[in-house]
Amino acid sequence: MSTSENIYSASATVFDGECGACDAAPALGMHSHKLGPEIGRRLSRLMKERGLVDRDLGELALMSHSAIYKLRHGFGGQVGVGTIWNIAKALGVSPAWLAWSS
Repeated sequence: MSTSENIYSASATVFDGECGACDAAPALGMHSHKLGPEIGRRLSRLMKERGLVDRDLGELALMSHSAIYKLRHGFGGQVGVGTIWNIAKALGVSPAWLAWSS
């Protein structure tokens, strides 16, 4: 597996109500379309604090810099569990905090 591959790729979306991941945080009742701009704000803040640009975080999270840009600017669409996991781990925060600030 190359280092540019997302090792946590998943076809299920974060808490979309149709996958096993939804069972991970039923009390939150959150769905990917409800992550909204807040995830982008948290992501931008963390990146600024750590002196990272989209390309840097993309390399750390094993994803493209354009995907990071889209997520930061509210164009993330159906954000996958693997995406949240990879970004959170690259930034040293929990996936739950990145997704919902909890």
